[in-house]
Amino acid sequence: MTRAKKGPAAGAIALGCKRGTKRGATGGLHLASKKQKKEEQIFRFLDLPGELQNHIYELAAAETRRKWPILHNKLPDRSQRRTRSKPQSPPPKRTFPFLGFSQTCRKIRSEFRPWWMNGHRLPLSELDDYISVFFRGQLKKGRDRQDPYFNPAGMLRVWVRDSELKDIDIMRLVKLKVRLPNYTIIFDHGSDVPGPLIYGLNQLVNNTNAQWLRWLRGNIITQVRIRQNNNSASHKFYVVVKEKWAKDWMKPALNQAVADGFLDTIGLEDLVYWNVRFGVCYS
Repeated sequence: MTRAKKGPAAGAIALGCKRGTKRGATGGLHLASKKQKKEEQIFRFLDLPGELQNHIYELAAAETRRKWPILHNKLPDRSQRRTRSKPQSPPPKRTFPFLGFSQTCRKIRSEFRPWWMNGHRLPLSELDDYISVFFRGQLKKGRDRQDPYFNPAGMLRVWVRDSELKDIDIMRLVKLKVRLPNYTIIFDHGSDVPGPLIYGLNQLVNNTNAQWLRWLRGNIITQVRIRQNNNSASHKFYVVVKEKWAKDWMKPALNQAVADGFLDTIGLEDLVYWNVRFGVCYS
């Protein structure tokens, strides 16, 4: 009767299998513990209780209101840059407080962003860019995806400075109010801007006259410009109308006489401070 050999080769094979198993298990445990440690270092905001999440939203929104508006003067035009004086350095990069947080995920974006946007206060000159980013035109297919990202009954504060009233088109702001009639637009200003000017600006933006709204929704009006005469402190609203819809008296650029009673038809007859003039878009 023969016995199984107990030579070193057999022992080596047995030990090798045992060691291999031990080495695999140890390596697996090491990787698992390393992964667990890494996960423990991650801050999971959505794992917090809802009350605590709302408190963080509240603090972030309050800090946003404190840091706005973000005001930078634009660089001079090229003709001014060609002088021998030292060129002006570009303004510091604009930063939107908590912009990254507002875009973390769909849930945070839908919960926090409408609240966050209520704390924004924009200079008048930056409104076009702001509206194109935060109030993009809604496609029918994507409407349900974009609606939660801002509150249709929210609030926007606009900072008005005298230097921005020389010549600026506020058409996008006017159309934003038409698109979101329950949105509150508040104009803030300093001592360089008279109160009656702001009152009249509010009247224009919040005009709910039926004919005025039809012209805006039908794209009959192409521009609503603010202009200040160089030789006086008076300000004018220039309403630019497509040629097809323009009245004959709207076409003269100089010495224009608005037809009697016409401002009544578009709800601008009682406009405070401002003079209303009309232009024609021939393109």
